[in-house]
Amino acid sequence: MQIRGVLFSGILVLACVGMCPAADLGVDFTTPDYVGSYYSFNAGYSFNVLAPVDLVGLAVLAPSSDHDVAVWGPDETLIASATVTPSDPRIGAESYFSWTSVTPVLLLPGIDYRVAATTLNDFYVALTSGLFTDPNIQYNDGIAEYAPSGQLAYPDSCCIQVVAGGIFGGDIVVSDVPEPGCLAALGLGLMAVFAYARPRVRG
Repeated sequence: MQIRGVLFSGILVLACVGMCPAADLGVDFTTPDYVGSYYSFNAGYSFNVLAPVDLVGLAVLAPSSDHDVAVWGPDETLIASATVTPSDPRIGAESYFSWTSVTPVLLLPGIDYRVAATTLNDFYVALTSGLFTDPNIQYNDGIAEYAPSGQLAYPDSCCIQVVAGGIFGGDIVVSDVPEPGCLAALGLGLMAVFAYARPRVRG
C-alpha cells in the first residue's frame, strides 16, 4: 500500500510539473541567412515584455568558447549576467543556442530591456528567416556594438532596426509567471510523497 501511495504521489508531482510554465527563448529563428565571425561585438537585441515573465536563463548563439551575456534595464542597470559555455545545454526550435540558468528575475511591461553577449570572433548571425518570439516578448531592435577588447558592456552605440532579420549573439530564456494553483498543486504532491515515503512506526 505504501509503495502504491508513493507511486501515485510521484505521478501527481510529475503531472503538476507538466502543468507549470516551461522555459523558452525570448527570440528565436529557423534559418540563419548570414553567419559572421570577423569582429568582436556585443551582440543582442532590445525588447519589452507584454506581460510579466520570469527571466530564468541567458543564452548565447552556438558558442565554441566561454561567452559572457547580460540583461540591462533602464539607466543601464544590470539585471542579470552569466557565462555560457560550449557544454551547456542547447535550447530553441533548431537548438542554435546554448544556455545557463540564472536566479529568476521578474520582467515587467513598460520597461525597455537589452540583452547582449560577447562574440569574441566567434559566430554571430545577422539577417535571419523565420524570426519569432515568445508570446510575451516584443522584439524591438538588433544590437551590434563593436567591442575589440572583448569585454561585455552595455550596448548603446549602434542599434540596427531590422524587423525581419535581427542580429544574434546573446538571448534571454523566459517562462510565464507560475499560477498560484500550479504551485499549490505541486506543493501538495511533494507533501504526499514525503508522507508516504516516511518510515512508519508500528505499534
